[in-house]
Amino acid sequence: MTDTTAGNTVANGQITGFGTKGYRSYVLIALMLIYTLNFIDRTLISVVAQPIINSFSLTDTQWGLLFRSAIRAFLRPDGHSDRYVG
Repeated sequence: MTDTTAGNTVANGQITGFGTKGYRSYVLIALMLIYTLNFIDRTLISVVAQPIINSFSLTDTQWGLLFRSAIRAFLRPDGHSDRYVG
């Protein structure tokens, strides 16, 4: 095995070549922010579901159809999302 892996060099037992420390910190913070927003988006619908169901007197089936149609609005025709969909 060589001391290089996919263009990254090994120096003092650590792999280098993944950008500066500032860039790595930026990527880490950005990913943590995206994950946090993802989590909030997922849990938000479960928090507001019951008040919506009660105010419109929906059955569980009606709520499921309503929620599913809202999700489908964000999906491409092949079923994959272009952005996060809870």
